[in-house]
Amino acid sequence: MGILEQIQQENRELRNELREFKEFVSDYLSQVDDEIKGYSAASRFLGCSVSKLERLVRGNQIPYTKHGKTISFSREDLVNHKRQRRIEKRSNYTLNKAA
Repeated sequence: MGILEQIQQENRELRNELREFKEFVSDYLSQVDDEIKGYSAASRFLGCSVSKLERLVRGNQIPYTKHGKTISFSREDLVNHKRQRRIEKRSNYTLNKAA
């Protein structure tokens, strides 16, 4: 087996290992709890204070679920909120810089 064939074989093996790893990660992520429970954990996830998160909830600016006295947030909703916040900051920076 020449060097080229050996490299091609190693490439195929690495591709197979990468595909298996992607499947493993995908399966793992599908099992992760999507719910973040409580103001404290959600505020840490968002990188804001608890009082800021409470204001967002009171203003219906962020989706939440209440089970009795317990409040929870969808991880996906929190990620979307972070993305929207980041985009707004970038666009504000661009507008201010151009002005």
